[in-house]
Amino acid sequence: MRKLIVLLCVLLSSATIYAQRTNNVQVTHQDNVDSPIVDGGILSSSQDSIVTTGLDVTARFIGGEAAFMNFISANFAYPVRCQEEGINGDVLLRFVIEIDGGISNVSVVKETKACPEFTSEAIRILKKSPRWIPGQIKGKSVRSYYTLPITLKLN
Repeated sequence: MRKLIVLLCVLLSSATIYAQRTNNVQVTHQDNVDSPIVDGGILSSSQDSIVTTGLDVTARFIGGEAAFMNFISANFAYPVRCQEEGINGDVLLRFVIEIDGGISNVSVVKETKACPEFTSEAIRILKKSPRWIPGQIKGKSVRSYYTLPITLKLN
């Protein structure tokens, strides 16, 4: 059987981390990918505002990057049709980390047209995610955007 590799590019640190799972799915963290998620803007008094730039502390997955990559690796199922047809692809999702750490407003920025199942699976996994630690400005939790690039390749 073909070895499946899922490359997850998350913009959270300057290091590259590799996590190998027994289910032959590899998740990789890479830096220097366009569009860091927290764009942090000016915080208004509105409870509904979303910070896009200027966060003091960026939102992060509980347990850190390695835990997030393990979560994706353990839960992502490479779509059977795409595997059979040898399709590789990319998905770029943008979402909001809420003040309580929940995820909302998931939107697709980029997807592989030949395999829309990649996008469906990425959204399914993201919605299954445990709560995150929200971003902060001046010690106060705020809503912030996060962008998640995922590259999927068959070996």
